[in-house]
Amino acid sequence: MTGASGARPLLGVDTLPPLHVPLRFFATAAVFALLAGLLWLVEGEAAFATRWSGAMLAATHLLVLGFFAMVMFGALFQVIPVLGGTGIPRPVLVAGLVHPGLTGGTLCLAGGLWRGERTWFVAAIVLLLATFTVFVASVAPIVLRVRTAALRPVRLAVLAFVVAVALGMLMAIALTAPGLGIAYRAWTNVHAAWGGVGFGFLLVVGVSHQVVPMFHVTPAFPPLVVRLVPWLLGSGLAALLLPWDVTSAAGMLAIAAGVLGHAVATLRLLARRRRRRPDAAVLAWRVGLGAAALAVLLALTAALAPASVLPDDTRSRCELAAGVAFALAGLGTIVMGMMPKIVAFLAFLHLQRRCLRSTAAAAHLPVMDEFVAPSTAFVLLALHGLAAAASVAAALVPALAPLAGIGVLGTAGTLLALLTAAALRYARASRAIAEALGPPATSRLGPPATR
Repeated sequence: MTGASGARPLLGVDTLPPLHVPLRFFATAAVFALLAGLLWLVEGEAAFATRWSGAMLAATHLLVLGFFAMVMFGALFQVIPVLGGTGIPRPVLVAGLVHPGLTGGTLCLAGGLWRGERTWFVAAIVLLLATFTVFVASVAPIVLRVRTAALRPVRLAVLAFVVAVALGMLMAIALTAPGLGIAYRAWTNVHAAWGGVGFGFLLVVGVSHQVVPMFHVTPAFPPLVVRLVPWLLGSGLAALLLPWDVTSAAGMLAIAAGVLGHAVATLRLLARRRRRRPDAAVLAWRVGLGAAALAVLLALTAALAPASVLPDDTRSRCELAAGVAFALAGLGTIVMGMMPKIVAFLAFLHLQRRCLRSTAAAAHLPVMDEFVAPSTAFVLLALHGLAAAASVAAALVPALAPLAGIGVLGTAGTLLALLTAAALRYARASRAIAEALGPPATSRLGPPATR
């Protein structure tokens, strides 16, 4: 099987971290999604009254940092060894520092945004800045040193993450010290674009170049698409940082072209897949990429339409709906579709490596469907689709906010149950394999030979 550029994928399985490293991030992400859904349910219509409401800002960061960034961080512990052939040094130690820092920092930030508490903002800045410094310092040397085409989108995603964090810190400082007079709201859309498109979508692009051909038995991505899409997205994001309207418009057009180009290329490959059985992940790619493309077009319309066509109130509603659609219906659908498959694959792979030296142990190796049943993956995806649709509807009609909250709660609870069941199945199989392998062999050095 060939990778995105026509070369064989770099499956560096020997450098994968223990399974508990990504799983702790994935399970915590589900908990943060539960908190976001609960907040929308409690606050109701007030949360969606404006994009600047404390409840909306808090829920947004519970989802963006607590869910998406948490999933992406956990995934990078697996993605970097696979794409780069070498893993993050001391992954257990790095995860042990990054996971609690991201958890605590996100909780403080969400609390500060919800309640307007300055002390929580300060705590969030300290925790998140320290956490992101540790993570970027651990990841950057690998993605910069290993010069493979497969890592190009990941390199850009890490850079975009740094820019998004810098803009976020600037906005947090503005909220903490309003006397500085920083016009933070002017940077909101740019911050969201660098985080959502730059970090989230570029990372999805990099992962899809390997995962789509490998999991779904499709041809490789065309080399032109592999080179052009990251360039379009990166240049478009860079243009948004410039102060002129014409560069902002050009940047949004470039971003839209990049998102649409990747969506069309991926959908064309999935139409040619050789594995034809129903697959929730395939459906998730199709729905998620389609929703992301529509969201980008809606954001482009809201930004470029004249005031005579789109009044300010309607424009604000469209911007909020576009952001919710891109995050939940777009990236969220892809994540929800891929999570069951990735967790099952990693659990199987870790156990399979232990069984290589014993046929007796191999008898206890479950098939991947035993970790996450395909029917369960479809249920998760259906629940998420309803939650995403309700959330987009609530962005347009705030009275529907409780439905969005209930939908997100149901999806997050199902994901947490799915991850728990997979972890328990892995633990049972691991114990059975350990018993079949027996105690590790020990050897003693005898007395040195004498002449």
